[in-house]
Amino acid sequence: MDSAPIQSELPRRPLRPQELERLKQRALEEPVPDLSTTDRRGVSLRGMNLCGANLRNADLTGADLEDANVDGADFREAIITADKVCAARNWPMAHFIVAILNELGLPSNHSARIESGNFDGYDFGTARLNGLLRRNHR
Repeated sequence: MDSAPIQSELPRRPLRPQELERLKQRALEEPVPDLSTTDRRGVSLRGMNLCGANLRNADLTGADLEDANVDGADFREAIITADKVCAARNWPMAHFIVAILNELGLPSNHSARIESGNFDGYDFGTARLNGLLRRNHR
């Protein structure tokens, strides 16, 4: 398979279906690229590995995050709604702006608490976390 980084392949426009499929295939082999400041309106990121992805300032209006793994992803300053975030797996382990944190019922110091592994007082009742709290909570 081609060894060029995924980031070099990303166009500055919405992805075509065949481009998205190629990225999904390669996502298992290498880290997610920097998607900050990109226009991803309405794109399907369903099931993709977005662990640790930089999505700062990305326009994700109408993007489909169903079952995408967003553990450690940075959504600060991204254009996204809380309902789209909640469709993803491991969303409580991602970073958000205060407005989204409020909608999600997370504290304003959430990012610091992710880094420290301190989730005291959190209620993750319906979040799909894949055992991440056991791994991160020391």
